[in-house]
Amino acid sequence: MSNPFATFRKNQNYWMAGLVLLSILAFVVAPAIMQIQESLTGGSGGGAVVVRWNGGQLTVADMQNAVQKHGSLVRFLNDLAQEVVQAGGEPRVPGFFYDHESKQVQRLGIETNSDEESIARTRILSDKAKRLGIEFSDDAVDEFILAFCDGRVATARIAEILRESSGGRLSNFDVREQLKHELASMVVRSTAASGFYATAPGEIYQDFLKLNRTAKVEAFPVFVADYMDKVQGQPSELEIETIFDLGSMQLANPNSADPGFVQPYQADFEYVESNIQQWVEREKSKLTEDQLRAEYDRMVELEQLKVPVDSKPAANKPADTPDTETPDTETPASGDADANSVPTATEPAVEPAAPASENNEPASAEPATPATTPAADPAPASESNSGSELNLDPPAPASGDGSALPATRLTNKVRLVSAPQDESAAPPPVEQPPQLSAENADDVAPATENAATENAATENAAATTTGSTATDSAEEDAATASSGEAATREMRTQTFEEAREQIADSLARAKAIPAHEAALTNVSEKVMKPYYGAYRQYAAFRDADLAAGTKKVAEPQRPNLKKLAEEVGLAYGQTGLTDGFKLVQTQFGKSAIRQDELGLNGAVANAAMSQQLPLFQPIQSSYFDQESLQQGRMPEFFQYIFWKTAERPIQIPQLSDVRAQVVDYWKRLQARKLAEAAAAALAKKVSPTADAPWKDALSTAEQSLVVETDPFSWITRMGDYNMPTNVNKLEQVGNEFMQAVFSAQPGSVTVAPTENKSIYYVVRIVDYSPDEAELQQRFNADADKRGPLSIAQEESNQLVQDWYQNLYDELGVKFEIPLNQL
Repeated sequence: MSNPFATFRKNQNYWMAGLVLLSILAFVVAPAIMQIQESLTGGSGGGAVVVRWNGGQLTVADMQNAVQKHGSLVRFLNDLAQEVVQAGGEPRVPGFFYDHESKQVQRLGIETNSDEESIARTRILSDKAKRLGIEFSDDAVDEFILAFCDGRVATARIAEILRESSGGRLSNFDVREQLKHELASMVVRSTAASGFYATAPGEIYQDFLKLNRTAKVEAFPVFVADYMDKVQGQPSELEIETIFDLGSMQLANPNSADPGFVQPYQADFEYVESNIQQWVEREKSKLTEDQLRAEYDRMVELEQLKVPVDSKPAANKPADTPDTETPDTETPASGDADANSVPTATEPAVEPAAPASENNEPASAEPATPATTPAADPAPASESNSGSELNLDPPAPASGDGSALPATRLTNKVRLVSAPQDESAAPPPVEQPPQLSAENADDVAPATENAATENAATENAAATTTGSTATDSAEEDAATASSGEAATREMRTQTFEEAREQIADSLARAKAIPAHEAALTNVSEKVMKPYYGAYRQYAAFRDADLAAGTKKVAEPQRPNLKKLAEEVGLAYGQTGLTDGFKLVQTQFGKSAIRQDELGLNGAVANAAMSQQLPLFQPIQSSYFDQESLQQGRMPEFFQYIFWKTAERPIQIPQLSDVRAQVVDYWKRLQARKLAEAAAAALAKKVSPTADAPWKDALSTAEQSLVVETDPFSWITRMGDYNMPTNVNKLEQVGNEFMQAVFSAQPGSVTVAPTENKSIYYVVRIVDYSPDEAELQQRFNADADKRGPLSIAQEESNQLVQDWYQNLYDELGVKFEIPLNQL
């Protein structure tokens, strides 16, 4: 038998070399790899503290572990509940709800969200419960499980369900510890929120007024920026630290009056833009007189240019009528002018929203019998039931809402009218896109609707524009046709000059539409998508090489999108690094994404401002120009193909990084006080009863800045959503502005700030409407009060949020790392 020490001595050089190699791997290579991984994840190692409070904290590792275990607990209880229900029972625990119609568990009796914010809130509430002497023992937790099983599931089967639902990652000990936190936090939560959702009848009426009472005001702006130079002194160190603490974890939001020094997520987008009307105009410019004459002769031969003898020539077209016409290929719908007639300049029509569907078939030679449909007021927005968790966010009332004002919007039905229309009347108002949330840069929102909605809106806009600009002659024709005289009506052929624009538009579209689609296809399918595939492959190899420390792979050559766009006749644009707050102010940012394989849907400024969107993935969006429709012009439709070329994650600053911004915010606070005082002094000079109320308060030049708004309500209800009303001619206003306006008396003068307090308006109340008697009548006729009750619920939810904030202040809660960075 050989001596092992002799073997070691014989091979000691190899053994020593192996030990040195292991030491290098353990103490040099492994720490370096961990450091690289932490840098790639923003420097948040497992030991980094996410949130701390007096007496407790959660690290990154704690949070990740808690999220995983809470998700397993929710799956376990959900599977256990299904087993109990299938056995003929139902869990007997507070807060549990099972929908027998859908056969789905709606509530489990504990918090079901497993996101980081919910986990942190549960731990903080559990700690508060412990301070109040509320603790659950193992026996109490076992009693909860027994009540949950309702005597229908054996202990052995419970263990099987736990093992199957969690994959063996959740033990009995884990279940007990998780439930101790959950049950303790539920007790504190339900105790605190027990009185928040009681609503007095008087409050319901006040909320009803917010939806139904409107105000009309005159306003003069006093700008805070004008008083920045008048601020004297400098902030103390304590004031600087206080302001920084308030904004150190808040996004820098230009729409908020609160301090925010966290730089939001930013991205750089490159895009090509297409406007079909520009392509049509381009093709029109290429048409020769001979081509137009030849097409005119062809259409005359086919009798496609017939109009009633007594129809007015194009020269009589009103100056303010939109110069838009329907191609000869479009067959009039029932209820329009005669089918044989082609719209002239006196019968403006609107180009289709989806030009790709156009064809060159001649219109029917048979006259259509028009149907006369009276114009009706738009119906109120439809509302559907919505609900949420009972403990903190109880569901909205399920009944219909008769209190909401009818929301004037574009419907999906074409309204053809034979009664004379007021051509000077303004077009119907259109919904404004949703604004960005002040709480999160990635949650912005404008609201811009998706592409399908925009296409429908384009079609509806066409119908509205056509109806509102119809001439007296067309209306007379329709009335005559409806009485059965269309077949005997004397017809004439349009002159070349009358039909010239329509013919040019028809010929131009026949060439513009296929060329336009080919250009978009060429950019997207032949350039952007192939490069995206190559870049994804490169990124995968790059990351693998970075981890392995091998030689870097070459990045594929990026196409010159600007040059390509110019070659195919498309417009090009690049945003530069920008955030959602700035992007939503642009037409591209408001454009709506067509839902793709990533599930992106909504405004670009909202849906595309995310780290989840890969670099260089081509995405399409579209924009419907509602503003031109509101101004009585033919709305335009834009299409975009874009990709993200660069990004910068959220940046948490140190005081030294943003000290100048903190000082600037302090100066702004002082300037606000000066501006508000100046506005209050000015308000005293405005005469509430004189014929020229602003004469003694303002100079002649300043009086030109006074604006008069249209009537507006405090809150606008869209479907199931309550939105702050966007007051025309004023900067974005909020609750403080509305509170000041609607608490004043008719004819009185008050001061009201914008949402971000950059302007203090001197506001004169012109009038309120309707009167109190009519409001009382409407309120009594509204049986379910759904609209007011939904506002009351939102106000109660805000009380709960305020309670949480007070609790966080009491416990000294501080988030060291933004939860959306984990």
